[in-house]
This record gives sequence, structure tokens and C-alpha cells, in this order.
Amino acid sequence: MKRMFPLLVIAALLGFVRPAFAEMVVIVNKDNPLATISKAEIEMIYLGKKKQFQNGSPAIPVDLPAESHLRREFFTNVLDKSEESYRLYWVRMIFSGKGQPPLTLSAENEAVKFVSQNKAGIAFVDSDGILPGVKVVTISGMK
Repeated sequence: MKRMFPLLVIAALLGFVRPAFAEMVVIVNKDNPLATISKAEIEMIYLGKKKQFQNGSPAIPVDLPAESHLRREFFTNVLDKSEESYRLYWVRMIFSGKGQPPLTLSAENEAVKFVSQNKAGIAFVDSDGILPGVKVVTISGMK
């Protein structure tokens, strides 16, 4: 029994570790004809500078909570912004009356559900959280 205890601890810990192969992806509703979106277009949508996708259909971005590692990854790799610079950007936009930040949802599964139920929705999630009703779009212009 003493031999099994370390194995049980390791097995329990592995259940809480995210797979190393999962990655951040951008999703849209399955009925959105978009297959590719540029990094610049995502940036404009998430910064409130653009309210439509390149095909003219409305775009509603959703965000994840501040403690999300995916949010930090998205800001760094896609928006080229830190959490603080993004927050300050939106403070200035709100104060000047030029816009409101994306809706922040409390979890990835809520973002996936929102996008699956809204043709205009766009979100970033972990690739292992993809469900029916959404599709992954390719991001062009990434380094």
C-alpha cells in the first residue's frame, strides 16, 4: 500500500494539469462565413475601432476574466498589449464617451456558449474547449 500512495498522488495531480498541446484559438459562430481573420482586424474589433467583420456582418467580441492565462496570452500575442495598457485604453475610451469594452464573461465555457448562440460573436479560448456551434478561424499576420 505504501508503494501505491505516490502513484495515486501523481495520478491525482495529472488530472489537474492542462495538456501541453492545448493552445489559444479564436472562434466564431459556425454560421459565420469567416474562415480567416487578420491579426489587425481582431485588434481593431477588440479595441472597439471596428464593429464589423471584413464581410460586413456585425462583430461582438467577448473577453475572459483578468485572472485568465488565455487573456494574458491573447493580449500579448494578438493585441500586442499588456493587461494594464489594455485596461488604461478602455478607461480613456469610456471617459471620452468613445466606446465600451468587450463583454467580460466569467469562464471559457461561457465564451464558447455565447459565440455558439450569437452569429456575431468572436472569442478566444483554449483549443480543447471547442464545442459544436463554433468554429476556429485562422489568424493571418501572426508572427
